Amino acid sequence: EIQGLNFGRFLGRHDPAKKVLEGTLTLQGTLEGKAWGQEAADKSLSGQGDFTLVNAAFGTFDLKDELDKIGAFAGIGKVVPQVKDFDEVDLRWRLGAGKFATDNLLMKHKDYIVDGEGTVGLDGLANFRMEVFLSSAVAARILPEMAVSFNAEPRAHLGPIPVLLSGALSKPEVKLDPVQVAGLTDKIARRRAGELLIELVLE
Repeated sequence: EIQGLNFGRFLGRHDPAKKVLEGTLTLQGTLEGKAWGQEAADKSLSGQGDFTLVNAAFGTFDLKDELDKIGAFAGIGKVVPQVKDFDEVDLRWRLGAGKFATDNLLMKHKDYIVDGEGTVGLDGLANFRMEVFLSSAVAARILPEMAVSFNAEPRAHLGPIPVLLSGALSKPEVKLDPVQVAGLTDKIARRRAGELLIELVLE
């Protein structure tokens, strides 16, 4: 069990380039294995637990850069300067075969929510599928032609906006899922506000 660890300082204690994520960490879980070294860890180390990071910030990517590539969201940076800071990051993790895996990643901010699933290897290689949701207040500013509908649903979020992340966490490849984004942009073009909004269960 870990309480109140400065996660960014921990990750970058030997190499500043490994400081890919910052925040205050609470970690609970169990680990078991045998022998020492990377090979032994890959073969025998296993476990599971819960991970919570508050006042979190990613240091090697900003999801805003991908959202800005969606025509309807061009200029999103004027409304939301960045999509890499989060009030809280929560997930349930399990470890096996040299990888941490989760199927319930949830990252919360007043302007946006991100959920997802994926893996991070002990070697730092990641593979995640994520969905971004923008608050209705932000959606109203980005898409003013539907602002009345968005403002009528203050607890709802626009989405999902699908994003894929892969590669080394120190320099990941982040890209939109083109097939699913096409459906989203079609709804925006047809001004189907009701089909764009969803109420998320965040607890």
